[in-house]
Amino acid sequence: MQVLLMLLVAMAPDAEIREHADAILSKQLADGAIVHTQSGDQITISPYFGNYAALGLFEAYQITDDKKYLEGGIQWTDWYFKHMDLRGVIHDYAGTAGNYTSTGEYNATDSYAATFLMCVNMRRMLTHDHRFVMRETGKIFGAHKAMLATLDVDGLTFAKPDSPYKYVMDNAEVFEALWHSRQIAHLLRNYGWVHEVYYARRDMKKAFEQLRGDDGLYAWAKAGDAAVTVEDTGEFYPAGLANLYVVALGPAEWHQRQDTVLATYERFPVFADLPPDHLYWWVVAAQRVGRKDIALQAFESMKEKVQTRGLAVDHAHYIRALASIKHAHTGPKRTKVLMGSTFIDIPRAAVR
Repeated sequence: MQVLLMLLVAMAPDAEIREHADAILSKQLADGAIVHTQSGDQITISPYFGNYAALGLFEAYQITDDKKYLEGGIQWTDWYFKHMDLRGVIHDYAGTAGNYTSTGEYNATDSYAATFLMCVNMRRMLTHDHRFVMRETGKIFGAHKAMLATLDVDGLTFAKPDSPYKYVMDNAEVFEALWHSRQIAHLLRNYGWVHEVYYARRDMKKAFEQLRGDDGLYAWAKAGDAAVTVEDTGEFYPAGLANLYVVALGPAEWHQRQDTVLATYERFPVFADLPPDHLYWWVVAAQRVGRKDIALQAFESMKEKVQTRGLAVDHAHYIRALASIKHAHTGPKRTKVLMGSTFIDIPRAAVR
């Protein structure tokens, strides 16, 4: 079965990518918002999941060279710019497609801003349009500050100002986003911003090292000075998933990443009950350490479930998972930039 799946993945045509990218576009409203959930005429819009949906569109563009997917990602980032406040904070939205309003709530400030900065930098690299960076510099820097607004003295961010927890998943996303933030800071020649990123990444790397146990597993959160470990919960979400985020996005060395994937797999070997967005992280984490057998096992389970929920973010994760396994990139004179553990083709001229 696994050999057959490898052959099918290797032969996967652009049509499969287009099918899932079109599914994302079908959930995008005229103003650029991407619907997260829908029940009847009632919808919700989650900036966090919308960011990952846009990253799926950017990936689809690189594979197919179809500019409608690039435009969809651009429209999402423009929507986000219009709906964030001057502090870089954005809320969830709910209502109908023609009349939705802010709920006044959000699950996190660090991860919302972090995933948005990934989108902004991917847009910059893919379009070569630096004018929009200049035009939106204030809001981009606002997102950067929102991401680090809850940074504690230990180098980790709280999920939001009133949260008692510093989640490892959120911090892995922040660590990845700091790289993207630094690219924008270099473009703007804002070296104070560059230095802030350097020290934040340095301190966060040290903090991650302190959260790693002798068994290769990371704590999934920190409350005050106390680490919350896998033993404290025993569930894949959030304990196991947090470890995959560290492998996919975090600062761990290669041999440590490999040990973490194997330790997580030993602890949580069953994929049957996991949703697509969790299985995606299995795919990219396993791929990053060369365990394609585990990646394919997760991908096979993921493939069966994406259509069931029909969420834009699931389709986006499927695109990125398939690209990760297949290395499905096209286009002349391109170089690879690591985005999490998915290699994304960027024209060389865009890499500074």
